[in-house]
Amino acid sequence: MMKCFLIVLFSLFLSFAVAVKHQYKILKNCGNTAYQSFKIVNENGLIVVTGNLKNGKLDGLFICRASTGETLSVVNYKEGRKNGDAYLWYLPASSFGIKQMKLQCKYVNDILNGDKVSWGSDGKIRAKYMYKMGKFIKGWVFDYKEEIDKEINPKLQAEKDEMADDELYRRNMDFITMFPDSSNCK
Repeated sequence: MMKCFLIVLFSLFLSFAVAVKHQYKILKNCGNTAYQSFKIVNENGLIVVTGNLKNGKLDGLFICRASTGETLSVVNYKEGRKNGDAYLWYLPASSFGIKQMKLQCKYVNDILNGDKVSWGSDGKIRAKYMYKMGKFIKGWVFDYKEEIDKEINPKLQAEKDEMADDELYRRNMDFITMFPDSSNCK
């Protein structure tokens, strides 16, 4: 349910960005065409996306922010593949001004590897999974009291979560590719 909320929220952000594409612009360093840094800024000058391209593929830290400036995701890439830590946050921050982590995991060449932890928008742990080079090892899904929910199959829930996460990563990339000059230097 929370994944659906995040996807809907990001979809709204993406739809808004498409509708006002002319209000965003690319700032980039074109000194080396093999390796480029870029920033996408909104009409108010707030940076909404930062990243690096190496030979046309994401490489290094990729940060996506909402139009308010709040960070939505931080993902490490190497040669166009998720590599290293990935973090996703809920938006907006809570009424207490606390930004709530949604997801924390690790990738090796686009493959989940290690622990993956998911939180609900209320800050409570929703699920914990363990992966070894993409293979689901074990997991736990928690109820609203943060107790293990024995009625939910962790492996099936992990598969649903992965599909939702992949959709969010895809939407991040869709936002980047909206700008034809974001992947090449002229």
